[in-house]
Amino acid sequence: MKILQALALTAILTGAAGPTMAQDATSQDASCLVLAMAAAQSADPTTKQNGMMAQSYFMGRLDARAAPNLSAVINAQVSAMTAARAKAENARCTMLIDNRVKAMRAVLSQVKPQV
Repeated sequence: MKILQALALTAILTGAAGPTMAQDATSQDASCLVLAMAAAQSADPTTKQNGMMAQSYFMGRLDARAAPNLSAVINAQVSAMTAARAKAENARCTMLIDNRVKAMRAVLSQVKPQV
């Protein structure tokens, strides 16, 4: 039994379970992309600009993952989006962007200006 547990732990740690975990992250980023695409269609200039920037951010995350069949993943997220889910996802996606902005500011605060 301990051997099976060790093999399972090794599989998890070495990424044998990776595709499932990667698909979850891909789906989550695709969900954020769908919300950003909707915001980018807004008549409000601020909402539109924020949506366009969020589109770039989440598309970059998806590009970095080289997600296979991305259009199908995005279409699945469009189909699954409800008003309640959009509200919850918006909070999660906004938190992701806010965390990256904070991290970027922290890094930039350590950069020494050239003289």
